[in-house]
Amino acid sequence: MQIRVTGLGLTYGTTQVIDDLDVTVADGESLVLLGESGCGKTSTMRCVAGLEEPGTGRIEIGDDVVFDAAQNIDVPPHRRNVGMVFQSYAIWPHRTVTENVAFSLRMKKVERSVIRDRVASALRLVGLEHLGDRGASMLSGGQMQRVALARSIAMEPSVLLLDEPLSNLDARLRERLRIELRELQLQLGLTTVYVTHDQTEAFALADRIALMQAGRIVRFDTPEGIYASPTTTSVARFLGVANLFSCRVQDRVDGPVVVLDGHDLEIPVKESPGGAGPLAVGIRAEDVTVSPESSGGQGWPGRLTVASFHGATVRYRVAVTGGPVVDATARNDTASRLAVGDPVRVALSPYSAQVLLDDMRPSHDLAPAGAAS
Repeated sequence: MQIRVTGLGLTYGTTQVIDDLDVTVADGESLVLLGESGCGKTSTMRCVAGLEEPGTGRIEIGDDVVFDAAQNIDVPPHRRNVGMVFQSYAIWPHRTVTENVAFSLRMKKVERSVIRDRVASALRLVGLEHLGDRGASMLSGGQMQRVALARSIAMEPSVLLLDEPLSNLDARLRERLRIELRELQLQLGLTTVYVTHDQTEAFALADRIALMQAGRIVRFDTPEGIYASPTTTSVARFLGVANLFSCRVQDRVDGPVVVLDGHDLEIPVKESPGGAGPLAVGIRAEDVTVSPESSGGQGWPGRLTVASFHGATVRYRVAVTGGPVVDATARNDTASRLAVGDPVRVALSPYSAQVLLDDMRPSHDLAPAGAAS
């Protein structure tokens, strides 16, 4: 079922939490609201659920207007047919798994036979059908989160809203449940809004991502689109682009190049951006190659200052001679592992550097941005 939010505004005292926000979630789509703490993503979701009353705007779920500030419409949460899964599981430890999943249905006085069928179906979907009689206090964190999800599914909601439901779980379990959540959403064809600050989680779960800053959506695209084109330094930094340097663009006969401020190092780029304002160049760590100086490879000379083992990969940091500090990610190959202090060369994948609007630097400030850690 489609969700349409138009002109949404919410303030807490004098603080503007949501600022004239528009977003549409298509029927069966998984939308992820992504952003740092305090950007307004959870507040937006709570407005859709009816747990917050906005000051302005309109919210439609399917053909129903559930909120309209101008017409004084505010449908209460229990009449919006919205399922919610919170960061805290809200599971009753003294009840069984079946009793927890059935609780909301019993409160709505659904027939016992219908409750039995819906609970059984929901537990099968989340893989807990064998634990129906187990006490909730005997469950692991991952199992409790599945119970919370099953409870929402059993209500047969029009839309499902999830507020960082995996944040309390360990990394390995989070990774597994991401895939299972995505599989379940696709299987049910359920319109879903998912809130997270984790870009990896957003990429894994979204059809589209709404990246939020200061109560506004600053990027709205597919995961692939947002990853490939962050457009500004603030977005790039949030998405983990490791190397950000202030720069200027020069057009040459053989194509544009960026010149790093304060270093005079040149990097070829695909295109010269239009418009005025300070610029920066963004280079992902995975697009940087580090090789021993003795190999005679191409690139900038430098010295390795950090080597950090990450399992399948190694993270390097290189102080480029006469240049900035550059981060690189390489596949873990013990035979060719570099050591701190080694003289090395740094090379970039051709045309991997992206010119960005430097929205983190005032237009009158021309000082170098430096490397992001």
